[in-house]
Parts: sequence; structure tokens; C-alpha cells
Amino acid sequence: YLLTEREFAEADSKLEKINLYKDIFEEKMTYYYEKFVGLHHYLQSKYSTALLHLKGAERFLTKHLPFEKWEEADLYYSIALTLSQLRKAALVIQYTHFALNIYQSRYDLMRCAECQILLGINYLRCEEHTRSEESYLLARKIAEQLNDKSLLGMIYHNMGYLSSITKKYEQAIDRYNEALE
Repeated sequence: YLLTEREFAEADSKLEKINLYKDIFEEKMTYYYEKFVGLHHYLQSKYSTALLHLKGAERFLTKHLPFEKWEEADLYYSIALTLSQLRKAALVIQYTHFALNIYQSRYDLMRCAECQILLGINYLRCEEHTRSEESYLLARKIAEQLNDKSLLGMIYHNMGYLSSITKKYEQAIDRYNEALE
């Protein structure tokens, strides 16, 4: 709750208290502790520390503890976002595909679109322009189905950047204008 409200000082205080008891946590509780500490650091732009905690949480997923599939997908997506901030494009693509496969099986269209955007960004970083465009087009199709204007704006912005990188300047301007709309 404190993280969603961006009350980081209060969250730090609570984490210090919780940290006193982490040695007696059951495995599932340790998973959640690592995950939320990781998210806390991510939101404060401490990406290397965030990744350490999120990867710590991942170790509990591999122990076959009873987690819902959406929980697994959420962790993989969080790891992918963190890796993206650290510019580890190949790993971002791998973790995003882990999450995307689960989101697709659950018909979670919004998360599928978000994964496609993340893939598009990181394919671009790998200079795989065609794959980047394909991801953005898939994300756009979903955003149009959901009639999500904000998501469409983000997609068009990224498509505009891709067009500018590939020296398609007229198309870039069109995409940026669509993003503004």
C-alpha cells in the first residue's frame, strides 16, 4: 500500500521493522518480502538492488511453491522492467516472454500489450527494428481493442522513436502527432 501511494519514507520505516523478523519467515513469506523490497528499490530508481531482491524472490518460484500463475507472470514482468532499466536487453526479452506466455494464457490483454511495448523497446536496443515494429503493432492492436487512449499514446510515441531511428522522418512525425492525440 505504501509503495502504491509513493510514501517511501514510511515504507522504509516499515521495512526496517519487518526486516527484524525475516529470519523466521516461511518460504512463501520470504518470497513476498523479497518481491516487495525489490519493487521498493525499483520505484526509487535503485535498479541493481531491486534486481537482487527480485531474483531472490524468483528462487522461491523455482522451488515449486504454490503460487498463482498471475503471480509468477507479475514477478517475471517486474524483473524484465528492472533489467530494462539496467539495459540488459537480451535478458529483458527472455523474462518478458516468460511473462507474456502466462498473460496470453490468461487473456490478460492489458499486460500482453505492456509486454509487447517492453519487447519493442528492447528489440530496438538490439537493433532488431523489424521485430521492434512487430511488437509495437501487436501492442497497438490490443490497445485499439481495449480503446485505451493512454496506452495508444505510449505505443505511438515508441513507434515514432523507432521511425526516427530508422530515418523515416515523415512517418516519425506522423507517429508523434498520433501520440499527442
